[in-house]
Amino acid sequence: MLDWIRRTTAYFFGQRWVRFGIVGGLSTITYWCIGLGLYWGGLLPVLVNNALAYGIAFGVSYAGHRTWTFRSRGSHRSQLPKFALTQGIGLGLNTCIIAALMHWGMPYTPAMIIATFAVPVVVYFISRFWVFRETSRLAAGSGTSAARTEHE
Repeated sequence: MLDWIRRTTAYFFGQRWVRFGIVGGLSTITYWCIGLGLYWGGLLPVLVNNALAYGIAFGVSYAGHRTWTFRSRGSHRSQLPKFALTQGIGLGLNTCIIAALMHWGMPYTPAMIIATFAVPVVVYFISRFWVFRETSRLAAGSGTSAARTEHE
């Protein structure tokens, strides 16, 4: 039984999309806490709060995705600007979703929740196939099986 638990846990955490979800979850918690804290504090406009919270969560996201989700060995010089652009796209999409939903009468909190689940899908695919793609090529060239590479 203990061996089955170990194997299942290793398989589960070996899935790239699971690691992406965990890192994204930590980044999202950072985003929510800061975004809602600033919003409830009422000192800045809503979309300024949103941009600040998104920016701070960026650091959590980059570090986690680079080191754990995609296990990248690429250079920061190449990947950080790509990741920043990807996050900018995510911020733009996030802001548009929130602004549109609030314009249509939805309160900020549910609009933020909807944006939080919509934006990561886009960000995952950009990160996987553009920002951190060197990882996949390196793994494929190192003799690692295609099935194993897919999980890393």
